[in-house]
Amino acid sequence: MADAAFKRAVWTRDKGTCRVCGCRCLRTLAVHPRRGEVHHARPRAHRPTRFDVRNGLLLCAADHERVTTHRIEIFAKDLFAIEGVAYFDMSGPLHVVES
Repeated sequence: MADAAFKRAVWTRDKGTCRVCGCRCLRTLAVHPRRGEVHHARPRAHRPTRFDVRNGLLLCAADHERVTTHRIEIFAKDLFAIEGVAYFDMSGPLHVVES
């Protein structure tokens, strides 16, 4: 799966809604707090999970910035495994913690 297909799959699964605040995300390149952005729970550089949809979640730009600046942390309640290593499954229920 390529990057564009990964992003499309996450947008579809999350129904265009921010997984943190629940707002309807906008599909735009313009800077806007509700612009939808696909976040990788494990960094993009981590090859085993890079294009695994369970590693991605849709966030509005405002919440994505809060995640990347460590003001909130997102944990999944479920796990999935690749080659015996467990990762958070972001496709299921989430738990958000204010830092």
